[in-house]
Amino acid sequence: MLQKIKIPMMVPAFTITLFLTLRKAFMVYDVNLSLTKGGPYNTTELISMHVYNEAFLNQNMGPGQAKAFLLFILVAVIAVAQVAVLKKKEVDAI
Repeated sequence: MLQKIKIPMMVPAFTITLFLTLRKAFMVYDVNLSLTKGGPYNTTELISMHVYNEAFLNQNMGPGQAKAFLLFILVAVIAVAQVAVLKKKEVDAI
C-alpha cells in the first residue's frame, strides 16, 4: 500500500522540495560570506559569491553580468531537467 498509493501521491511534494533545494544550493551567499568570506585564497568561494565579487567588489560589471547570466542558464537547465524527470513519476489525484 505504501509503495503503490502513498509514495506516488507524495511525488509532487518531492518535485517542489527538490527544485527549491537545488535553487537555494546554487544561490547560497550569506552563509559563505559570514563563515569564511571565500576562505583562504578563495578556496571556499561559491559561484554566487564569485559573481558578486566580480561585479561589485572588483567593479567588473561586464564579466560579472555574463557570469550571472551563465549561472541563471545553468540553474534553469538543471531545474527544467529535474522537473521533467520527476513529472513523469507523478500521478494525478482523483
